[in-house]
Amino acid sequence: PDDLAAHGRYHKLLLLAGREERAASHARSYLTLLLQKGLSEQALDLYREMRAREPSSVSALTPEQPGQLLLLAEAARRRREYAPALALVKGFDKRFPRHPEIPAVYLFAASVLSENLRQDASARQILGVLLARYPEHPVAGEAQQLATVIDKLAWSSAVIAKVSTRATTERWAPNQPAHSTQISSATPASSPAMSASSRVMRGGGYLRASRA
Repeated sequence: PDDLAAHGRYHKLLLLAGREERAASHARSYLTLLLQKGLSEQALDLYREMRAREPSSVSALTPEQPGQLLLLAEAARRRREYAPALALVKGFDKRFPRHPEIPAVYLFAASVLSENLRQDASARQILGVLLARYPEHPVAGEAQQLATVIDKLAWSSAVIAKVSTRATTERWAPNQPAHSTQISSATPASSPAMSASSRVMRGGGYLRASRA
């Protein structure tokens, strides 16, 4: 029963014979065996193959254990298929309420969002839910570490943005009084032309504030 080669041959025969429902049913046990053997990428290929076939087989191909979806998602992530990886576990907590793998699924999703897709705000929200609902779960420590990193990155980004905005403001600010004084020293103070020039130099600049 744990002969992968035999399962592979049987699966192909079922498909060639057009026995879609039987192939979908067999695929569930075949997928479980592949995952047990550590062949998660082959299991992912099998899952996608069956999902791409007739709608009747799609409904039948639900993993024997819901937690297997996380293993498939991790395989997709290793392939750098980040959006499909998230799709595999999307709505996991609603489809399988009270499942023990929910905290691990939350952490996985937050990790992909932050580390691979640079969507820190969404990742931080998921981590907040995880830490609020499962503070004692074994993955809570790792979740807290990731949340701390995201918070520090957000703080650093805010500081950099503030400094950049200040630098931009100073670059576009009006000429400084020292510059005006230098010009006035070259022209008699009593000159009407000097008075007008001085007023222009002091009031004619543009103040722009922009974000970097």
